[in-house]
Amino acid sequence: MICRIVALLGLSLLTLQAASDEPLKEEMSAQRTYFKWDSIGAAFDGKSIGRAYAKSGDSLFAFGGRNEFGEITSEVQILQRTSDGGYRRTQSDLSKPVAFAASTSYAGKVYLIGGLGPDGVTDRVLELSWENGVLKETLLPPFPEPIMLAGAGIHRSTVHHFLYGVSGVNSMDAVAASPRMYELKLSDLETGEAVWQRMEDMPFGGRVAPSVNETYNELVVLGGYTIDKDQVITPTSSTWGFARIPRDGHVKEGWEKRADFHRPIAYPAVSKTGQSHLTVVGGDAAGGKLSELLNGSKVVEPVAGVWAFHDPLDVWSKIGELSVPAYGGALLKIDEDSYLWLDAREKNKQVVASGTIDFLVSRKTMDWLDWLVIGAYFIIVGWIGYHFARRQKDAASFALGNRNVKWWASGISLMATGVSTISFMAIPALAACTGLATKGPILFMFVGILISAYITFPILRRLNITSTYEYIEQRFGVGLRLLGSFNSIVVQLMGRIGIVVMLPALAISTMTGIEPWISVLTMGLLTTIYSTAGGFEAVVWTDVVQGTLMIVGFCAIGIFSFASIQGGWDAFVQYGRELDRLNFFITEWDLRVPSVWFAVLGFILGTMAFASDQATAQRVLAIPMKDVRKIAFLGGAFSIGVAFLSAAVGMGLFGFFKSNPEFLNPIMKNDQIVPIFIVNKIPVGLSGLLLATLFAAAMSTVSSSVNVCAVLFGEDFYKRLRKNVSSKEEMRAMQVVSMLTGIIGTGMALWLLSMDLPTLWESFMRIMAFIGGGFGGIYILGMFTRRTHEVGAIIGVAVSFAAAYYFSVAQLDIHYGTLGLVITLSCVVSGYVSSLIIPWKRKNLTGLTVWDQVKERVTDDELLAQQ
Repeated sequence: MICRIVALLGLSLLTLQAASDEPLKEEMSAQRTYFKWDSIGAAFDGKSIGRAYAKSGDSLFAFGGRNEFGEITSEVQILQRTSDGGYRRTQSDLSKPVAFAASTSYAGKVYLIGGLGPDGVTDRVLELSWENGVLKETLLPPFPEPIMLAGAGIHRSTVHHFLYGVSGVNSMDAVAASPRMYELKLSDLETGEAVWQRMEDMPFGGRVAPSVNETYNELVVLGGYTIDKDQVITPTSSTWGFARIPRDGHVKEGWEKRADFHRPIAYPAVSKTGQSHLTVVGGDAAGGKLSELLNGSKVVEPVAGVWAFHDPLDVWSKIGELSVPAYGGALLKIDEDSYLWLDAREKNKQVVASGTIDFLVSRKTMDWLDWLVIGAYFIIVGWIGYHFARRQKDAASFALGNRNVKWWASGISLMATGVSTISFMAIPALAACTGLATKGPILFMFVGILISAYITFPILRRLNITSTYEYIEQRFGVGLRLLGSFNSIVVQLMGRIGIVVMLPALAISTMTGIEPWISVLTMGLLTTIYSTAGGFEAVVWTDVVQGTLMIVGFCAIGIFSFASIQGGWDAFVQYGRELDRLNFFITEWDLRVPSVWFAVLGFILGTMAFASDQATAQRVLAIPMKDVRKIAFLGGAFSIGVAFLSAAVGMGLFGFFKSNPEFLNPIMKNDQIVPIFIVNKIPVGLSGLLLATLFAAAMSTVSSSVNVCAVLFGEDFYKRLRKNVSSKEEMRAMQVVSMLTGIIGTGMALWLLSMDLPTLWESFMRIMAFIGGGFGGIYILGMFTRRTHEVGAIIGVAVSFAAAYYFSVAQLDIHYGTLGLVITLSCVVSGYVSSLIIPWKRKNLTGLTVWDQVKERVTDDELLAQQ
């Protein structure tokens, strides 16, 4: 029955693919068409110059400008999108006329900086919002200097959002552009403490009308005009990036040179399209006089190209050509993949008909052989679930396979559970976009292997427990046991399941065109069924299949990506050196960067606290005592190997896309780098294997999380609520919880699909740090200290959760990789210190700490005799 259900669910996915639109058939070559252009009737009226453009909600705005009679206006033209996809015109007015102001928007609000008013250049800064048909205007702290023809942008720095005013000129007769940049912290507006801060001056000098946009982790300043002492303005091709804190994987902050645009340009329509892409449409390639720019008489040389800039790879690629060369206007996002191009002009200065740019995504043409491979995967997983469903007799078999699981299978399962789609997709994407700085510390994991093999694994296994939180009750008390178990269930539901299911859904959508929600439901429900029916043994043995698939998938992508780098190994090394991607270690003592010192300490503490993760502990508890050290060494070796394999895959993808930027889709997210490569460069048959690997990577982790929640509920709550419960009844309760866990976790994945997250690895790390708190510190206190008592441990947990809450509210610039370490340390330090200060009755610690271990060797029969 289980085998049939799993196979039918898998075949339903194939049917949905067959019913979907016919995919594009470009295989083994770059996507040739990235967008289509459709003219629409919506447009702003008049021929004004110097307008500022922005979008808020479903409304598009054109603010002020200088009309055809030379008058500076206060008019605000508004296009409101209607339910049928059309636009309704309306208008409003600013309190004062303005032209050539800098504009940007964030969270439904529009910001205007400076501009030219009737009395000259102004320092006014406005916050505008469109509420119930009324334009609300709020005056913000004035800009530190009068400015016009500046650039404006919003930049997220880890967790803060800042408003920036960049360059521009201070007067109509200026002979130099301002090289200065100022920032305003938006969160300080609510407290009334907002003040403009001067940042590092631009090392490339001032610009007139630069284009300013945020990308993945920096603010990019593109093009504009230079100006000389005779007020001659000349377009420039220079592109620079500004990072308020070091970009991920780097140690330097501030300005950094980026790849030049293909030609000098000013006044293009620019928008952030993908997570790390800027799309540049048209532009002016001609120089002139500042006065001519201000009065609209400057001769122009419009550009017809459409280009995309991928920030992490620092590379430009041409993605299309306009039918009519044009410049100016705005490119504003209206839907997920659609942008409205408004108010652009041709060479004769006539307004080009506005229209939508709809971005297209190339799909993989899946051959029958691909689907055969995927179908075979589903059948194998279904058979495993069916086979072990017949062996589920009681709680002991459901939770731990009667503690007789093969140690090597459990070791592979340990790796497969830890790898998941986060390692298969997000970590290679992170390596491709940031380099190897986060991978070097993995070399020190051998320390963790020794700690596991000779200390933590034996201590826990000798206790002969089922839930790892039984150790907490024996060491500290029942209150902490229940709290820890509940917290672990929340972590699985709110963090792990949702993200690891969402990631492959995005990848499968990129590859085949299947809607992500369909993939989420397929993986979530399928995994829930076989995990509920087959129990822990089904989870382990499906993990063996899935783990093997993941290793094969890593190797295939790595081989194909390195083999496809234009220029070979020498080019790869050159790219790595140019962008500082080959540095294994960052040695700075800086909480804002992935420092090797914090990473190594994090690895060691994580190993010491391994028992806080029921999924890991379960695999140790499920094998015979004599095999504990074997699983420690095997699991550790697999972890190190897969970590470096994922990094190698990421660097191969870095080299490939750096040398072949035409394969990068301008609306992609960073985490789609792996599936985009599969779409373009992996041949038929192997594509199906890699698609099956994506399913496997998600399902291995989800099945573990589902089983973990079931076991914790049964052992830590159900048996406590219902006295003298039979083992079979407890198993039924676990199966019910297993089913509910899968359903809730699938719902979380569907919710996450609707969110605009940064890299999934960063999101995962932050979620795990915040909702997990520092509970792992309790195991460190329990196993490695004698003095810590129950009250001290409770204080440690309370402090760690308070620290997590503080970091989320205070929005400190702490690197996501260091956040969990800081929170865990807060638990360890506060718990130990408070135990030294507060007197409390201490428990018998025999067999519970490093300092109180029982004899070195013990058999399973001896453990049972001690019960």
